Amino acid sequence: MCFDSGSWIDSTIQLNENKKLGFIRFSRNKTYEKNGNSWKSWLWQQYSVDKYGNLKNSTTLINLPETSYEDPNMNYSLITIVPTVEDGYLAIFNYTNPPFSIAPRNGLCAIPISYNNPQFSQKIDIFQTEQPINSVSCDQTNSFIHCIVSINFNNETFNGIVYEEIKIYPSGNVFSTHEIYSDQRSLRAKMTSFFNLIFDITEYNNTDKNIYYNIYYYNASESRLELQNSFIITNYFRVNAVTQNNTFLLASPNTIDNISWSLFIIPLLNSNDYRYDNVFINKTIPAINDTVSPLTTLLIITFNHPVVLSESTSNITICKASDGSIRQRISATMHNFFNISSDGLSISINVSKSTFNEYGEQYIVTMDNNFVKGAKWNEPLRGIHDGIWILKTDMPKNQKPNQDKTIMGLVRLTQEASKKFSAFKNNQSAYIAYIHRLLNNIGTKVPINHSRLSSNNKIQKLFQGQIVIPIRINAATHENERNASELASDLAYLIMFKNITTISFGIANDLDQSYDFKLLGFIQNNWDEYKSQIIAVIMAFLMFSLFFHILSYKLKSECFERINTAIYIIGLIVPNFIFTIFFAINYSDEVPDLYWPSVLVLCVPIFINFCIKVITIYQGIKDPVIGENFKKWVMEYRILIAMFIILIMTDFIYLEILKDIVKIKYTKINKIYDRPEQFNRLEYIFQVAIICGTFVDLSFRNIPQIVIQIIYYNSDFVLVYTWVPLLLLITANLKIFMTIYYFVCKIIILDLDK
Repeated sequence: MCFDSGSWIDSTIQLNENKKLGFIRFSRNKTYEKNGNSWKSWLWQQYSVDKYGNLKNSTTLINLPETSYEDPNMNYSLITIVPTVEDGYLAIFNYTNPPFSIAPRNGLCAIPISYNNPQFSQKIDIFQTEQPINSVSCDQTNSFIHCIVSINFNNETFNGIVYEEIKIYPSGNVFSTHEIYSDQRSLRAKMTSFFNLIFDITEYNNTDKNIYYNIYYYNASESRLELQNSFIITNYFRVNAVTQNNTFLLASPNTIDNISWSLFIIPLLNSNDYRYDNVFINKTIPAINDTVSPLTTLLIITFNHPVVLSESTSNITICKASDGSIRQRISATMHNFFNISSDGLSISINVSKSTFNEYGEQYIVTMDNNFVKGAKWNEPLRGIHDGIWILKTDMPKNQKPNQDKTIMGLVRLTQEASKKFSAFKNNQSAYIAYIHRLLNNIGTKVPINHSRLSSNNKIQKLFQGQIVIPIRINAATHENERNASELASDLAYLIMFKNITTISFGIANDLDQSYDFKLLGFIQNNWDEYKSQIIAVIMAFLMFSLFFHILSYKLKSECFERINTAIYIIGLIVPNFIFTIFFAINYSDEVPDLYWPSVLVLCVPIFINFCIKVITIYQGIKDPVIGENFKKWVMEYRILIAMFIILIMTDFIYLEILKDIVKIKYTKINKIYDRPEQFNRLEYIFQVAIICGTFVDLSFRNIPQIVIQIIYYNSDFVLVYTWVPLLLLITANLKIFMTIYYFVCKIIILDLDK
């Protein structure tokens, strides 16, 4: 990056707490004049640097702090710019009030500056004094900004320097102010990243004629200085800094001509002795450098003070150390992935089983600033930055590649992605290219060696037009590779929790998280798991049906016969009809030329049953024996007749029920207890209709349905054989069995009654 010569002279630059967000630049802007008064303004510019090294100015603020011709004698000078944990900045100014002001002569003010926010912020007074301010040192530590102000005192009681500590929230509001130390020497104060205060001073020793650079640790509990390090240097000129790992760097020239320099690296005392570069964090589970596995599903962070979750966009991120790829990222607003203890001292983070899934890999866990806040003061806390909380996985033990087996499975596209994919219907090369890109994206993110991923490109459209794509995961060929079943599980969890995993980026985001990764084939993969339940239900149904049918004959009880009919309808007839509708609507179009046969199997019996019912009523009305009375019955119970017409359209079994109702109602209306010829005629009319309905049900519904289901199951177009076609096949076979059984039983009963 290049700048015009001299354009950035007299500028102050401060990096953002989040280095990816760039830096802010402060410079004097220009002088304003009005009504004979003049004053200066300042220019603030937020810059970011892209991955190509290009510099971009994203925000500009002018005249901050706001000054005008009304207070031209208010003199401001920038002390420092401190980055805050909210990715903003806090600018600290020293100001001097005019002599005629009633306010204290000297003071400090803070101005919060939000990241990329062009709004002006009100300045906040943080310290005022009548005494001259000698120096100010401000640093960010944990969630606060600490300023050490040295003030010159010269009066009858004390002649020296008083050191005041000011603790400031990132918002600019003062938390506390108090005097911490006084000395006659002019010490320079610095705050370490572990909340320790150190002082340094260059002193000449008259005894040995050497220049000493002394570093003192401030013992807060006893309000005194303790000498930590002392060095002999050859030049008063020196540069120092405190690093984030609590190390003091001192650069000093070796000779007067400044040709050669010495760099002193001085480990500083850490009274808190925390390993997370954050005094608020006590420990983590797992700890730093602990070993984890794919079965690790929980991380715990324990704090020294109660915390609450922030409502910010801050994240806890788990990424691979080898390439920096993200494995899981959870925002502070995703409360279903977190649990805070009742005392607020620990937070548990749920981790997907697919996160720590690579052998011999290191993973870095980071927590963004402002992920949590202090529960007592409601101010954002510092997080855990990159490179501190490192976890690792071991290599596999006793794993043999030849024991692995290839796995076939399915992924489903979202409705929106399915619509886009459907546009490739007449362009085979386009949808094959899409599948290829999807496989590459999945292979990178699981990760799976791309040579182990493939697809036969036979897509299938499911309910609501969503597309299903088959994926093949080949068996492992090396002992250090995860086997196919483990990779299938990883892929399933990545898709299931895609809102927090890397699947949510790129073309893999087209995958439907409610479907995850299904193993191919229902019967092949699930029969062993569900066969006991399926057989048990079938046997229970048959036993109850046969039992009540036998009882109804032995006891000549209409009650048991009605119970048997209810079991037959509820357990078999109703489910079969529902499955027939679902199959015709949602599954039949998966196999070419199967849709219309399925629709006909559904509709033709309904139409024929309707005709049978209408003809039966017509014959009853026109019958010379019972016609007149039958007509009266139909007119009086026309609503009941209409209801049964609808039911009979679905299955002939409802004719049996209507026949019994007709007998009862017909007798009640006409009081024909001693006219068996009318009963026999009524029985004959309905019995003919029932036989016709049975024939229609077998010939036009159940047998064709079984044929359709066999074709459907054996079709290459069907990738997922689900519950609906399976249960439809079972109920269709059961209906045929029960129809034949009842017919045989009726013949036997008639022979026994003779």
